[in-house]
Amino acid sequence: MKIRVGIFDDLLLVTKWLSESLSKYEDIELVWVSSTIDETLLKLEQKPVDILIADVLTGEEVGLQLFESIQRIKLSTKVLAFSQISDKTIIDYLYSYGVSAFVNKNESIEELYLVMTQVMCESKIPPRQTVVPPVL
Repeated sequence: MKIRVGIFDDLLLVTKWLSESLSKYEDIELVWVSSTIDETLLKLEQKPVDILIADVLTGEEVGLQLFESIQRIKLSTKVLAFSQISDKTIIDYLYSYGVSAFVNKNESIEELYLVMTQVMCESKIPPRQTVVPPVL
């Protein structure tokens, strides 16, 4: 059975890269892509997905609002936070908002896929040591 996936990110380059990269996996079905919280909530209602890959910080919105809404309406969708955040306290905080897993945007697509398959088998995946960008 294919894992049905939705993507929320405000950057077209990111959503396009994710869409193309995930298309190489036969057990992944990309159902939709959205760029706003309202659009994401509407799509989740109209076309439910197994996993939502969601950015935490966008240009106009904070993903916490989305995570809280998903938790409040008790959707079965598992949320995978996908962000460049590297602060462990903030990442831990995301889990209290119903996030099932966290993957840093600096990780490989293979790591993202691995976490996606794991989150389908477990309710929550503890945060891993993420790749932190170098300090300039």
